[in-house]
Amino acid sequence: MKTSKVYRIVSACVGVGLLIAWADPAFASPMGQMAAMHVWQENYRHYLDDMLYAHDGDNRGRFGAEHDLAQANIFSIFAGFGLDVVLEPMDYNGDTYYNVVATKLGTAYPDQEYIIGGHYDSVGNPGAVDNASGVALVLEAARILSEYDSEYTIRFVAFDLEEIGWIGSYAYVDTHTDDNILGMISTDMVAYNPEEPWLVDRVCIWGRTSSSPIMDSVEQAALAYAPDLTPILVGQFDASDHVPFEQAGLQACMFSQCQAGPHYHTQQDSVDTPDYIDYDYATRITRAVVGFLVDSAGVDVTLPDGDYTEDGEVDMADFAVFNSCFSGPDLGPVHPDCLAADFDIDGDIDCDDWDALLDVWTDPDDPLPQIDFCTLIGPGSAPWPHDTRKNRYVSFDPGDHYAGVAFQISLTESAYFPDSTGFLGWLGEPDENNVSPVVSEPFFGDAWPAVLHVGDCRIVPVATYEIRSTLDEVLFTEAVHIGTIVRPDPHYYGDTAGVGTGELPPLMGFTPPNQIVNVNDVTAYLLTAEGDNTPSVHVTWVDLHGLGEGTPPNYVLNVSDLQRILFGLEGQQYADAADQWDPADCP
Repeated sequence: MKTSKVYRIVSACVGVGLLIAWADPAFASPMGQMAAMHVWQENYRHYLDDMLYAHDGDNRGRFGAEHDLAQANIFSIFAGFGLDVVLEPMDYNGDTYYNVVATKLGTAYPDQEYIIGGHYDSVGNPGAVDNASGVALVLEAARILSEYDSEYTIRFVAFDLEEIGWIGSYAYVDTHTDDNILGMISTDMVAYNPEEPWLVDRVCIWGRTSSSPIMDSVEQAALAYAPDLTPILVGQFDASDHVPFEQAGLQACMFSQCQAGPHYHTQQDSVDTPDYIDYDYATRITRAVVGFLVDSAGVDVTLPDGDYTEDGEVDMADFAVFNSCFSGPDLGPVHPDCLAADFDIDGDIDCDDWDALLDVWTDPDDPLPQIDFCTLIGPGSAPWPHDTRKNRYVSFDPGDHYAGVAFQISLTESAYFPDSTGFLGWLGEPDENNVSPVVSEPFFGDAWPAVLHVGDCRIVPVATYEIRSTLDEVLFTEAVHIGTIVRPDPHYYGDTAGVGTGELPPLMGFTPPNQIVNVNDVTAYLLTAEGDNTPSVHVTWVDLHGLGEGTPPNYVLNVSDLQRILFGLEGQQYADAADQWDPADCP
């Protein structure tokens, strides 16, 4: 940036930024979103750290040793993207200098163009923020947009001699007087994120009133494609390469950080200065610029079709690429090499994308590939009669009986113990009654029963539990949510069975608990306690208590369980056991 003036104007405009922060989110087009997601911090950092000579001791001033080296790298990078690159000369004080201009010709309107540019010279210092950061943005934008057709021409420009009076940008405007330039953005200083609360994560848009249309569009792009940044429309600030374009009556603005920073125009403006360069902040600003160009220049960001190997077929070779990128839900961000596998553009390469890949499968000789996790059916509600909610057990259908599946359980809601919600543990190996305790380490069972019961001190009344399955402790299925309740009848704890069915002689079959405590409940208990369990009575119905006052069920039938039934039969109030222990206190 040419001027030595710190951005004092921002302090007076912070109120504007606060108002903008409350605005409705701008619309993000699918193609703009796809392109913005292609922006990768690793690439941006590579350009800034490795290609632009912005380290301690480097000097990109017009007489600096690294000036021409940086220019050569910029030319080479643009050319590597397949762009038409030229060095446009200019004379200054008897010497010749060059702007580096890369062109992507428009398919529909080649004579109308948008320009994104930043100056690569410095004030005789490393110039990491001012302005290798802006050039790195231009390079990353060129990398992405060079992959797609655009209706309008896009020029990517690295200007020279900005620091001594916008010499390069004046020369460009004078050379291109016949060009139909629809808009120009100067990216100048985009990698220092101020610590002040009123400036952090803000990005400023500078320009004259006559440039309001492009400034408004850039603001909307920032809101749409970098929603965690707050754009601030500041106003005229003649301090960068947008100025010659504005003076020529063209739509132009500067897009930059909102404070010059502590090392402005010093030798400490270096990527080696600790706690100085904010690569994430610069990456987000880059996304806004890329989104703007996609929407403004009509870039056709073609959605992926699954042919990652580009051989005309979607087959096992493409599946191998997809599988290497598979991340499962919410494990982003997606690596740039894997973006084409993100069919639904949600930032994750997961089972939905796998389904989409199968939809475009073209090779009839290859069987449809499988991802075990995606074909895994997660846990569900228990079938009748075990779907009856209980106070001391949780019962569910494990879903697929995959070998090597483990189950994770969490307490999500609790009327009595809200402070004890959260992850509880894993389900252990089930006993002969298909009852699993809660354990600290995952148990990957070889086979699971059709109905699994969870019996543990951590299962309490009036609560909701979440159970998910996994094959690898990384990817999890959708959760099933199971609630435990206290029935309106306080004697529900003694309600172990419903009515007799008269089936299964000589034993009596029973329907599930029916909120009534009577002789059927005593009979069901006695038959079960004697080992004469019928298929219609399960231990989880009749195991009501442990040993001693205030203990939870212990998977063993004893006199304490019978006592609870008799209390209910006699109409006695049975104290709510939830008052007697907290899941957090369980061993």
